[in-house]
Amino acid sequence: MNGTLRFNSISNIYAGQNSGLSGNANMNTTYKFGKKFFLTANMGISQGAVTIQTNLYLAHSYSMGGGCKLFGDRISISASASNFLNKTWSYSSITTGSYFSLKSISTTPFKAFAFTVSWAFGKLKENVSKKKGVVNDDLL
Repeated sequence: MNGTLRFNSISNIYAGQNSGLSGNANMNTTYKFGKKFFLTANMGISQGAVTIQTNLYLAHSYSMGGGCKLFGDRISISASASNFLNKTWSYSSITTGSYFSLKSISTTPFKAFAFTVSWAFGKLKENVSKKKGVVNDDLL
């Protein structure tokens, strides 16, 4: 789990001032079935920063997936789906000024499906010195 929270305040002698909260939050989890199989899930929300004239939409997303590890964890096969419950996703922004107000609504396909094969080749080795302690033999 992680997140940020910000308070933005902006002012301009011609356009006035605007302030508000922005930030994001994310949560990820993995559940393992024995040594070979796993399920993953994540979700997040994000609120864009306030500008002098525009307030942005609150965005959200989610995904779920699963997979397995084969050949002694050297090959991993997984599949996932993101935002699969909605056909499209709509978001809006509102821009205002002294003599106008504009609301923009956009709609976009927001689904994603993925199939992944990973192969871990070679070995990760690190040469670590066995020498311990500090030698301080400087002469004054």
